[in-house]
Amino acid sequence: IVTDDPDAGAEVAAMCSAEGWEVIAAKAGATAIDDFWTLAGARRLIMSNSTFCRWAARIGDRHWQSGSASSQPRVVIAPAQWLVGHGRVLLQPSWERV
Repeated sequence: IVTDDPDAGAEVAAMCSAEGWEVIAAKAGATAIDDFWTLAGARRLIMSNSTFCRWAARIGDRHWQSGSASSQPRVVIAPAQWLVGHGRVLLQPSWERV
């Protein structure tokens, strides 16, 4: 969970852990660049309406598609309604929409 709201992040992490999901804590002192590369390198990514996250996901797609990463498929889940009238431009065809 990458967030700029640590309290909300802790709440979501607790809910995910309760459901049996693996939650990995960020390193102490992580920077925005660290967060960016964490998102870019994620094999499974659930995005918010954030251009920060969108760019990390897009760059991560390049990494995963180049064969640089694991042979396991990447899953990106993005908001269906990102920006009224612009979703098709911002969202990649391979991303699932919810």
